[in-house]
Amino acid sequence: MKARLVNEFNGSFIDYPSNDGICLSVYFTGCQGLCPDCQNKDLQDPKFGTEFEIENLINIISHEAKRLRTNKITLLGGDPLFPTNIDFVRELLERTHKKFDYCLYTGYDVEFVFTNNIRHFKFLKTGLYNEKMPQQSLKTDDYFQLASKNQKIYDENFKQISTDGILYFKKVKE
Repeated sequence: MKARLVNEFNGSFIDYPSNDGICLSVYFTGCQGLCPDCQNKDLQDPKFGTEFEIENLINIISHEAKRLRTNKITLLGGDPLFPTNIDFVRELLERTHKKFDYCLYTGYDVEFVFTNNIRHFKFLKTGLYNEKMPQQSLKTDDYFQLASKNQKIYDENFKQISTDGILYFKKVKE
């Protein structure tokens, strides 16, 4: 099984919706959203990037996550659930979810994810960027804010946990 990805695997403090630590960001290519203000316009092209076998990607993720000392992985792009990627991502999550906590970014809605049997993620970010509802993407110690207010974050049980494109982190009582 193969998929096309950007051949760069980076640590990120801003791509994972929690306030504790770094994640490994994995960028897939191909996107049907074609948002005019896309921050990763090159990744819309499904022919961009490098073709990876699933075993190779699992080895890279394992190595890079160990190097970064994290078990948090964010799959984004483009769109990891683009038609040429969806089976690959389903298999990746199925095979590695016991080792890693995944956040999956997609422009599709939660029903699409559910009906296509995508499971084994800790967080799911859905929705295309809406240029009429913009806000600054950012992460603080208190919250995680998406690029537009229409975008949503769900937990592993498909329960929406964000409001107006913002996920507030729970305060731990001292």
